[in-house]
Amino acid sequence: MFKRVVPQPPARVLEFPSAAPAFPPRLTIERNGERALTDNLASLRAEMDGLTIKLAREHGRSSQAAVRAEQIAHAIQRLEWALERNDPPPDVS
Repeated sequence: MFKRVVPQPPARVLEFPSAAPAFPPRLTIERNGERALTDNLASLRAEMDGLTIKLAREHGRSSQAAVRAEQIAHAIQRLEWALERNDPPPDVS
């Protein structure tokens, strides 16, 4: 009725010395993060440019939605420029 459980010896874990450090240097991580941020901002700006064109075509260039979309696209561009200069983004209060 009951199945007898036979204890098994624990599995051995083989450890090999690694030539590479466990974590990449911080500078590499920061560069990868900056590159990812730059790529994301470029993609976002391209989408906003397309949205701006669509809104201007459908609602008119002076419509509130088109104007706001254009302002957002310009703000993203300014942020990209600030990051290229390696300055912190301007404080918007």
